[in-house]
Amino acid sequence: TASGGGSAVNANASVIDIEGTINASGSAAGEIQLYGRNGVTVNGSLLAISRLPEQMGGIVSIGTAGTSDGTVNPTYGYENVQPGNAGSITFGPKAVINVSGGSADVGGTVSLRAPLLANGDVPISFGNNAPITGARRVSLVPYAVWSTDDVLPNGDLAKHFDGLIDPAG
Repeated sequence: TASGGGSAVNANASVIDIEGTINASGSAAGEIQLYGRNGVTVNGSLLAISRLPEQMGGIVSIGTAGTSDGTVNPTYGYENVQPGNAGSITFGPKAVINVSGGSADVGGTVSLRAPLLANGDVPISFGNNAPITGARRVSLVPYAVWSTDDVLPNGDLAKHFDGLIDPAG
């Protein structure tokens, strides 16, 4: 059990396995950030609860990474990540995430960031029906990587990142 008392709790490691409780609750709820390059498993509790009326709930951010297999997606040109080359975010059957605010309408946020896999999946799984409580927003953030060094899919320049960001497409 780690207690944050409204402060931030951060962990950055190869693999993170939460079996106990991380508590960043307090008068003003805190933030819990977990990043495991090879995965994050939550079988315990992540608590970022505010105790003051009208005070927003806390923030829980969890992320993992993936490694390209050296090929690119033929449709969009991003680097392919195979399921065996990616970490996963797993919530076990006893997992609890609570980001409740001091009042019912001011809950916190939960963000889950993982690589978009070559098969179209995102490596996030839930072992029970409702491990997230009190959130006003839960975001699933799948990401892909483009590189100026990638080989062109079928020589198609439209699918190659040239280093320029063009909001118009």
